[in-house]
Order: sequence, then structure tokens, then C-alpha cells
Amino acid sequence: MNKVNKTNRLFIRLSDVELQQIRRASREAGLSMSSFARKCLLRERVTARLSEEYLAMRRDIAGLCNNVNQIAHSVNSKCRDPIPAAQEARLLAQRIYDLMKGEDHGRQ
Repeated sequence: MNKVNKTNRLFIRLSDVELQQIRRASREAGLSMSSFARKCLLRERVTARLSEEYLAMRRDIAGLCNNVNQIAHSVNSKCRDPIPAAQEARLLAQRIYDLMKGEDHGRQ
């Protein structure tokens, strides 16, 4: 991919509040202020970068879902009593719900 040299400048006036808003938004998107402003001015899509907290939550939920799948598999193959398995699955479902609401507080 060829990189185009950007030699032209556009100067705009901003209030302190506007500048802070643009700084915050560009930081959240993981872009420089220049790239962020360029994308906005050209009406290109600007998406926020996923936070580390969100990515960690997704990993936790994926792991819990895998555990639920393993429980279902063991019950369906008749290797496990369905009553305690259902109780464990309910607890895992509650942990998933708590994680999504931000109320997990690091429980194991």
C-alpha cells in the first residue's frame, strides 16, 4: 500500500472545550488528532477502539460459555447427572450476566 505524503494543512479555530472533546474522542478511537479530524471531515467511519476491560470481559464470557457447552455435552452423552449439571450451568449463566452488567467483582 502506497503511503501518500500529506503536505497540506487546514487550520481551524476551536474553543478549549471543543479541543478537549476532540482529544478525548481521538484517544478513545486510538487515532492521532490529525487522523481523527481527517476522518471526521471526510465523513469516514470512526470507530472506538475496544478497551482492555471489554476485551477481558469477552474472554471471560467466552470461557464461561465453553464451560456451559462442556456441561451440556457431558449431560447429553449421559456421562453426568443432569440435576447438578443444570445447577452448575445456572451458576455459570449468572456469572455471565454479572460480567455483562459489570458486577462480577473477580469471583472465581
